[in-house]
Amino acid sequence: MPEFVIKTEAELRQISDFLWKNLSAGAVVLLAGDLGAGKTALVRNFLQRIDSPDHAKSPTYTIVRTYQTILGTINHLDLYRLSGPDDLLQIGWPELCAEGFATFVEWPERLEDELPATYWRLDFEILPDEARRVKIRQFPAELLEKS
Repeated sequence: MPEFVIKTEAELRQISDFLWKNLSAGAVVLLAGDLGAGKTALVRNFLQRIDSPDHAKSPTYTIVRTYQTILGTINHLDLYRLSGPDDLLQIGWPELCAEGFATFVEWPERLEDELPATYWRLDFEILPDEARRVKIRQFPAELLEKS
């Protein structure tokens, strides 16, 4: 399981590079962690890594933001304000997972039983001195071991 300790947004490039090298079309990336842990910053950094002209903003109030990139569509969701599975259907969760290059999901615990068959999970932990630890896992786990 890859693990990164970062202290600056610039150091997020290590994680963006890892994702850029390992994600494939249709990837779902779950971003778990406390408010201010760096989830949106990672999406912003990933977009910069792939030379997207878009500047990722938190989708807290819009719930879904979509970016057109050289890799294809990147969806960025913030599920914090959702109350259940019916809300997932209203935002088009199954369709979002099926389209484009990648879907980044903040507050993935709101997905409950609606996880896709394969996905990445990045767990963000706030450390002392404003550092962050990010652990990356892929499910099913054997997929990461092969990459």
